[in-house]
Amino acid sequence: MSERVTVLLRVFFDLKLIYKAALYYTVKEREIMIHTPTREEACPEHLTIDHSDLPIISSDDVISSISESNKEFLLDFLHSENLGRYQYIEQLGVTIQNVGGLVVRCITVSSHEQALVSLAMLKCTVKAVGGRLELAPFAVVVPYVSEVQEEPLQEDGLPDISVVESMEVA
Repeated sequence: MSERVTVLLRVFFDLKLIYKAALYYTVKEREIMIHTPTREEACPEHLTIDHSDLPIISSDDVISSISESNKEFLLDFLHSENLGRYQYIEQLGVTIQNVGGLVVRCITVSSHEQALVSLAMLKCTVKAVGGRLELAPFAVVVPYVSEVQEEPLQEDGLPDISVVESMEVA
């Protein structure tokens, strides 16, 4: 069963990349993104994350993790009426699901370093309320794509003001 789930997740991940590549990237970028992985690259370990993959967080991060507001948010999310619900937390870069019995399942996590730190902090919060965080094989690592667009530059390295969007004000 888990092997079938892994294959389905891999197919979903590949289709998502192809869709994004078709919409947003140049031909060369598409060729890089739509790379057919070798057998070694397609291992399930590359698609998920385990507790051992999480970074060690600082004492400040631990203190922040176990704050009353974070514990209150998590306990509210873990309430029995939210069983089965999932929530994407954009600030953390993770999607979590309430699977019952004080168990939080991570469904997706961004590959960005800060998202992994946030996931380690979430693990600390879950432990603080007496719960358990499930990661592998459920958590899918989603490649981080920066939304920052570079400004076109002139030959002298200055921003090209001829392509700056503007609005006329009357």
